[in-house]
Amino acid sequence: MRTLNADWRAVARDCVSHLHTWAAKCPDDPRLTSLVGELSMQDKDFGQWWGSRHVPSPSRRLGMKRFHHPVVGELVLDWDTLTCGGAPDQELVVWTAEPSTPS
Repeated sequence: MRTLNADWRAVARDCVSHLHTWAAKCPDDPRLTSLVGELSMQDKDFGQWWGSRHVPSPSRRLGMKRFHHPVVGELVLDWDTLTCGGAPDQELVVWTAEPSTPS
């Protein structure tokens, strides 16, 4: 994962922030508590980021990411998150490439 994402640190921090959001929704989830403990012990960056308590803005529903794919090279993909009104905790992320680009 570290070599696939062009800006791995930013992507990882985003993931930690989203995990914080989920932890706030499910504070008594023993599996989540165990996961956070395990990641904190195994990765010093995770521990620092978890301690910062940075939580993402809920309005961040779309964006762009750059990838370094080992076979096809650099990919630039836009992403958009779709939710269902009846199940707001479920999300579908759609990735698209700009037409007529190498991506």
